[in-house]
Formats: sequence, structure tokens, C-alpha cells
Amino acid sequence: MQPVNLYSFRKKVSLYKKYFQKYLRRVEKLKPEDLDTLAEQLNAEVWQEVDCLSCAQLLQTMTPLLRIKT
Repeated sequence: MQPVNLYSFRKKVSLYKKYFQKYLRRVEKLKPEDLDTLAEQLNAEVWQEVDCLSCAQLLQTMTPLLRIKT
């Protein structure tokens, strides 16, 4: 991995911020019809590979947070 030049990165972010925000607003409106099914499948796949209880390091350092948009 190459080191990041923070000055040039900050400059690029400021140049493309409005375009990125516009893109995110558009993408947010495009939701697959089977979003719930897809989320359930992905959840099952991830939990097959991840065993949080094997080390529980994350749970020792931070509290889990769940945000639900309505």
C-alpha cells in the first residue's frame, strides 16, 4: 500500500465533494426490490466467516451501536 499525501487528498476531496454527494443521493434512491432477502443472505455469509466470540476484542473496546433510519 502506498502512503497517502494528505494535502493532495484533502484538495481532491474539496474539489469532488459536491459530485460525490450528488452521486450518493442518486444511489440512495436506487434500492433493489429484494433488499431484505439480500441483506439476510449477506448476513448469513458474513457470520459463517466471522466468529466474534473467538477473541471478543472489539466488544472489550467499544459498545456496539445500531442506528435505524425511519
